Amino acid sequence: MSEAWFEFLLKFKQINYAEGDFVFQKGNITYLFFGLLLILLISILIVYFLTNIYTTKRSRIFSISLRIIALLLLCLPLFEPKLMIPDVIPNENFLVVLIDNSESMDIPDGYFGQTRQNDIYTILSDKKKGILPKLEENFKIRYYIFSSEAMRVDSIESLEPKGHETNIASSLHRVFSDFKGLPLAGVLLFLYYNVSLYVKVHY
Repeated sequence: MSEAWFEFLLKFKQINYAEGDFVFQKGNITYLFFGLLLILLISILIVYFLTNIYTTKRSRIFSISLRIIALLLLCLPLFEPKLMIPDVIPNENFLVVLIDNSESMDIPDGYFGQTRQNDIYTILSDKKKGILPKLEENFKIRYYIFSSEAMRVDSIESLEPKGHETNIASSLHRVFSDFKGLPLAGVLLFLYYNVSLYVKVHY
């Protein structure tokens, strides 16, 4: 079965079923259904073993098996089965790296004695301590830069900070809009700010 047909028929991708776990709804009503189902199964077995309408033992067992399977399939939705999918599935979830590209990022007062933007490059891409290689093991990385609004870029190298403002809310709206309906694990936000921020974003 192709991946597209599998997802169309069963709602989720094959990797979701491989990584996820099936669980059933718990509660008093569930236990009641389970008790009734058990009584019904026992009743069916008793009736079939007391009747003599089957010519052979094999045909009787075959008939009982079919009816029990059909009964279980009919009752399965009553137990509300759920597929619990972990938040992070390797190489299936997206992680957005959102970097401030305003003019202030060109100020040479960074922690490592460079410009603020170069400090961000060091944190992300340093050959010894950069965090990107580890992140790429579990996520599909997508890069955005922002000032007044966010813009998708293929690479964060050789960027020139030239924005005139830092609008975080507008930029996050753009990111969430781009990834609506997609498995977005999170947004890694890089900016220099010396005040507390409160951003209200409707997603």
